[in-house]
Amino acid sequence: MTKKDSFSLGDIIFITSVVIIALLFRRYDAFDNPQIYAEDGKIFLQQYKELGIASLFKPYAGYLHTVPRLVALLWGGVDYIFLPACYNYTTLVITTAVAIYLYHRGKKMGLKHPVLFGTAFLFLPLDSEIFMNLTNVIWITSLAVVVYVFTYRPEDNDDVNYFSIQQLTKLVVLIVFALTGPCALLLSPIILLKLWMERKKISIKNSIPLGIILICGAIQVICMKLIDPGWDRRGEVVYKPGHFVEFLTNNIKDLFFLNKPIFLNLSPEIMPAICFVILAALVLVFLWIYKKCGFRDKYVLLLAGVLYFASFIVVYWPNEYFVLALHSARYYFIPYACIALIVIVAADKKLKNSHIALYLAFISFHGPLIAFALPDKHWKAQVLAYKSGTTDELQINPDGWSVKLPKVTPPYKNIDYQFFDPKVRMEGRDSTIIPLWSSNPVSSNSFELPKGKYTFVVVSNGSAAGGIYPHLHIALNDREIGDFYTTKDVDYSPELEYEQTNDTPLILKLRMDNDTIINNEDRNAFTYAIKIIKK
Repeated sequence: MTKKDSFSLGDIIFITSVVIIALLFRRYDAFDNPQIYAEDGKIFLQQYKELGIASLFKPYAGYLHTVPRLVALLWGGVDYIFLPACYNYTTLVITTAVAIYLYHRGKKMGLKHPVLFGTAFLFLPLDSEIFMNLTNVIWITSLAVVVYVFTYRPEDNDDVNYFSIQQLTKLVVLIVFALTGPCALLLSPIILLKLWMERKKISIKNSIPLGIILICGAIQVICMKLIDPGWDRRGEVVYKPGHFVEFLTNNIKDLFFLNKPIFLNLSPEIMPAICFVILAALVLVFLWIYKKCGFRDKYVLLLAGVLYFASFIVVYWPNEYFVLALHSARYYFIPYACIALIVIVAADKKLKNSHIALYLAFISFHGPLIAFALPDKHWKAQVLAYKSGTTDELQINPDGWSVKLPKVTPPYKNIDYQFFDPKVRMEGRDSTIIPLWSSNPVSSNSFELPKGKYTFVVVSNGSAAGGIYPHLHIALNDREIGDFYTTKDVDYSPELEYEQTNDTPLILKLRMDNDTIINNEDRNAFTYAIKIIKK
């Protein structure tokens, strides 16, 4: 292994740190409050539960999504409560692995700034929906395949032993990534061009990796045309005169802050003119940089960016003007990343810290759009309600999406909140809640339990005052069976033991013994379910 091929543990730690810092800025909520997002739940989780391992081979949106489905399979046996964190942190590992791979390729190319080559995709002027979820990890894995084709040299593979553990592992990863999303299909014409341009150096042995990508591309075509045809991402066609001009204009306005109030008084003719002048200048500067780029396979990045961008335009036409970079990152990620990599390779020897600082300052002004948090759907509370048998459909982001889980038949019954006086009940978004606003006890109507031993578990949370959460007491017929403190998050109480020795109807009583208000903080408790488990 040459010096260019190697990288140290320190390199890995540094790149990992950059990834984590960038994603903390972009998606702090994904670390602090992991949630299921879009196809994470509705497709990958739900279809895994319905189909099991067969879901790996089910196309969605016309093509296979091998990486997300493998992650869903990996965590298939985990408690639903922990799935959002498992999905998010697995995506973080994949993103970090791609950054380390790009860093390694940049170092092998002899770049002065391989760190920029490895991490530039984290700092693109795009919104952050693409990061920290399974739904959009396909674009990050696609970038790894694009860079693989870009840096592929036939002569580097002449002496490779494809039967070694290391090389077999690399080929398996390549297959998995190439069968994730449309990358293999879109890269196929570029690979054919590369094979033709390198025809004097190409052999069957050294072209195996590129041949694998071509085969994966053919598989995705079969999925798209024969197995899962007819996908229309546009929705209802809304034809608008000048829609492509509006598409370009709105993207430039977003990127260069021309939608700020100071520019709103510009005439409808002036604003497009300004945007086209900026766009023309950007294109000319990029073409000049591209010409200066000395890397022989630079055309791979250029064509990959063009094909990804063109495919998105074709698919959404004539509704493409709805889909803007700062609001729909997935469609722009590969084109923007390819532009960034071309610029980094071309300017590598001349880049200074001041250039990097200037760009980071520019990107920071987009902070309000780049850094965002998903609305809290209270996933844990919904899972607890699901486990209680009260629902099998859980709401997820974005609004209007949900995941339907297999129905459960719990080995216990729940206290029906209809037993409580309507005056003390509160109807929540997804369920009925019994709140405790004061130290006054809340009692149910009478209900019956057969003789036997039981465990009661209360599902609750609370709001703190002075850093202390509500302390609840549970009693049956005025006989206390246990007490506990609630927490900020919805959670189970300790198991409260009770033995029914006769046929006397029971009345359950909830009481909070530490109600208070401290510095405008009101201590309250909320119970979502009371479970009775027969021993």
